[in-house]
Amino acid sequence: MTGVCAIWVETYCGCITPQSYAAFYAAQALGKSLVAWVVGPESAAAHVACWSGIERVYHAPSDPSGVSIEALSQWCYEQASSCEAIVGAVSHQVNGLFPRLAGMLAMPMVTGVEVILSPQVFQRSSYSGQVCTQVTVNAPYTLISIHAAHWMPFSPIENQAPVAVDSIPLKQVVRESRRLPVVNLPEDNKGLHSKYVVGIGGGVLDPLGFKSIQSWAHSIGATVGVTRPLVEAGIADQSMQIGQSGQTIAPDVYLCFGVSGAMQHCSGIQASKVIVSINIDPQAPLHTQADFIWVEDWTVALTALQQAWLSYNQRFASRSIEHAHRSA
Repeated sequence: MTGVCAIWVETYCGCITPQSYAAFYAAQALGKSLVAWVVGPESAAAHVACWSGIERVYHAPSDPSGVSIEALSQWCYEQASSCEAIVGAVSHQVNGLFPRLAGMLAMPMVTGVEVILSPQVFQRSSYSGQVCTQVTVNAPYTLISIHAAHWMPFSPIENQAPVAVDSIPLKQVVRESRRLPVVNLPEDNKGLHSKYVVGIGGGVLDPLGFKSIQSWAHSIGATVGVTRPLVEAGIADQSMQIGQSGQTIAPDVYLCFGVSGAMQHCSGIQASKVIVSINIDPQAPLHTQADFIWVEDWTVALTALQQAWLSYNQRFASRSIEHAHRSA
């Protein structure tokens, strides 16, 4: 075996969590010398010291629930000088600790690992298991968070004499905080949870076109959301973005112009009751999810919708006048 792998052993109410057993099992697949990091009572550290394969335990006698992430990450950073890998199971604590630790150590991080194929190759899934990805890390050091459900749920075999336990107390970390100014969100952002939302996609990478659609959307009482390309182009604010890295919406009607239907965007509109897709590309992926499809250039479609809305308003106004005359 070469190198050292540290296992983050999480404790809760003085007991070792089941996820930590899964992390221990996963770490064995790396073929490295194993050490354990334990923040919790002495009884937890003594228990880990008897796990078969553990060569050393680094222990901080503190209640982790009362310790800041800053203090935990600083403590881990000080123990990580000889580690080639750090393994922990996905949890609220690990989700806060590991990204910070990866930044402090300048160490690549792989999240949600389900299978360890080699010390540098990992398998994980996304989109509710629909996509399986193989990740290769071209670096000698790796920080890994594993999904405990994909590893054998068992207790490590305690058949060895207790190894050395180094008691290293946590250091107090002073948090530097400051009050941030209140930022008023754009009006469009406030309305993304309204009944009617008009989406603008990469097929409308034109500031004037964006304003034309936005103006029409406001005239019919709808609000506007966008896809990532418009945010990256600086045409729209990030607060208007819909999708996996933006907002999730659930309007009665979602009508979109030039939205291709990338998976990241579709994940944010699945709760829409009715989806209307306007796109000149008949093979646009969003067409497979839309309730109504209009294969047309967005400029032609917008002009037709503007005329239809104007005609509707004129008919409604004339009927209102006629009704008023009859009432008189």
